[in-house]
Amino acid sequence: MIWRRKLQDIHNLAIIALTFSDDQLSEQRSWAEIPFGGDRRARDLTPEQRAKLPWDPLAPVVIPGTDLRIGGSIDRLDLAAAGNVARVTDYKSGKPPRNGSGPVLRGGAELQRCLYAFAVRSLLPAVNSVSSRLLYPKAADGGLYSLADPDTVLSGLAEFAAAAARLAEAGNLLPGPGAANIYNDFAFALPGGAKESYFELKSPLIAARLADLAPLWEMQ
Repeated sequence: MIWRRKLQDIHNLAIIALTFSDDQLSEQRSWAEIPFGGDRRARDLTPEQRAKLPWDPLAPVVIPGTDLRIGGSIDRLDLAAAGNVARVTDYKSGKPPRNGSGPVLRGGAELQRCLYAFAVRSLLPAVNSVSSRLLYPKAADGGLYSLADPDTVLSGLAEFAAAAARLAEAGNLLPGPGAANIYNDFAFALPGGAKESYFELKSPLIAARLADLAPLWEMQ
């Protein structure tokens, strides 16, 4: 019975996501699960399948101002016929924000749609406007949240990424705020009793050492 209920929930979410009413771009074309940056799924495509995409999915994508290469698969890409306006959508199956205001970077936890935007700007240089959005099908109002002032957000994220790379190269691979999360896959590497005393004692020192990243952790 639980399994049937789960399947019904998935069915309902899929219907909402696929029938979501949205303004069309001029002579819009759309793609779903479109790979970029040499992602594994891109390597599995045939030459005929790659030819149907708006870009070479094997081409490298680098975060501006860094040597960091990224790859993955965009949930949805909309592109105007003229090739100058694009829209990326990241579908979220979880609960929408409680306060009704859309997240920006959520302390570094909400980066996916921003990485999508970096990919579009890198692979489609003719695009001069990229809208980056989150869609929560579980929200009563459709739950569509567009990234406000994307140029500023993406520029700031690129600076944080560059800072993180510098800190890593210097050997400062210290546990940030997310390390205390119960879902942290690397919790086994923390000292015993980390939650009881380690974070309380070390957090101020870590924040000082990783000061260039501290503003990111505080962002909504």
